[in-house]
Amino acid sequence: MSDDVSLLSWAARPALLEAAREPGLLMALLLADLMSPSLWEFREKIRLKTAGDRAAAVQARPTDERPADERPALVMEEIHDYMDRHLFHASPLEVEELWGCLDLSEERARLGAGEVDHAVAVIRRGLEARRDLGILTGKQDILPLMDAGRFPDYEYSTIDVIRAHRRRLHHGKHKPLGITCCADEAVLAAALAWAAGHVPLEGVVVFGSPMHYSTLVERQGRGYWFNGKHEYHDAESWARACGTHDAESPARESAAPGAAAVQKAFEARQQGLDRLVTLLGGHRFHTNESTLSATRLARTGEWLKRFFGAELRQIGEARERGIRFLPDRLDEACLRTLDEATDAAAVRRRLKELARQHPGSIMDLAHYAFRDLWVEHPEAYVEAAARGHLTRRRAAGITCLAGALDAVREVAGRDSIFDDLERIALPDEVLLFGTGTHRDRALLLYTLLRHAPYLDRAGKEALKLVFTDVDSFVLVGDEAIGATALRRCEGAPELPGRVLLRLPPPAAAASG
Repeated sequence: MSDDVSLLSWAARPALLEAAREPGLLMALLLADLMSPSLWEFREKIRLKTAGDRAAAVQARPTDERPADERPALVMEEIHDYMDRHLFHASPLEVEELWGCLDLSEERARLGAGEVDHAVAVIRRGLEARRDLGILTGKQDILPLMDAGRFPDYEYSTIDVIRAHRRRLHHGKHKPLGITCCADEAVLAAALAWAAGHVPLEGVVVFGSPMHYSTLVERQGRGYWFNGKHEYHDAESWARACGTHDAESPARESAAPGAAAVQKAFEARQQGLDRLVTLLGGHRFHTNESTLSATRLARTGEWLKRFFGAELRQIGEARERGIRFLPDRLDEACLRTLDEATDAAAVRRRLKELARQHPGSIMDLAHYAFRDLWVEHPEAYVEAAARGHLTRRRAAGITCLAGALDAVREVAGRDSIFDDLERIALPDEVLLFGTGTHRDRALLLYTLLRHAPYLDRAGKEALKLVFTDVDSFVLVGDEAIGATALRRCEGAPELPGRVLLRLPPPAAAASG
């Protein structure tokens, strides 16, 4: 696999360590959310709730006390409140139960020892700090797991995968809308703030570290901080939280004591600042490299300073060390093109054109995060599928083709978690959520066989995946297995229907 296709496969299945190495994957997820009808349905629920709250507030307040434009603040508060009420934040050990566990030695070989060790060290420091303060719960304590060279396989998800978790939740009256981690929440808050029509895409920054991500969004000089699903601040509530609020001067100037209080309050919540991520590039503090231009980075730093009330220590130290600026790949015109979109379909149309103009950029990666089948390198989905731990574990006991077919038959559902045949679910999702289209099930069967110990390297390299306009098929030697009926196809190798896609394509060989 080329490095370019590997990056696309990371976008298709972004996880904690991949995003630690390539923070722009978070922005690809954000754009994928904007393409999803689910995001806009979520937005409508918030819009209706906000409209009711605003009407009640206006009626209860004398005319001369009403702010000129209170709607953005109400919307941001409602986004936070809705996420806090309706999403379930998974603990590290719950993530392990859901998606499985990484072998860190394998990850070092795959992603680079330096990148993996840095991310793991950041997380270890954060956990140890929580332990020393006596606030590390049993479900959060993965230090013994890390000591053994293992780590929960944190997958970062689009809103559609977040919502798919409802299929397996058995809560009663207040069943959550989905399961998330902090990166999911940071991305989803930004997507909803934009879709609500009050924040331009240029006004979004996700920041933090592999330990914790949060989001600040800005509109017309006003900032709103979504720190996970539980905590939200505008500038005034943040000033109160860190003890620097000045009732007579809300747009305060920071003095030294105030700056110290700001930094202390920030670090108590953020547990380290390792990167800034925007749709126009990002900055990583541990390497002091930036794909943001000097002007954009300075603008982002000033924006954070204005909101928090003081320059964050890490930003000042990075500037003093000397930042290495890497080439820009995008400009503001791309974001303005997207800002004009008013629904999921419009976002998809505009992103298709931007992806053609900027191959390899986040505009391109977003389609892989969205799981659009009709991308330039669909073999990226094959590679992403191969990394799933649930599928690898299920394949370990398969000793023949019949065993693989039985494993797929255990998946009872036949619908798509995306409600869309043109988007592909990965095998781990099919197994976890118990459903999949014939295309999803064919990819599951293919991946199980790719991992099955009974097949030798030659047998695995001979596997093929074929999607036609009537069914999907896995070619195993001289046999073709139809994914709908899960039986050998009569008349193989001639397949019914018109062939739409073959995976892997001729130039890409499956690994053993």
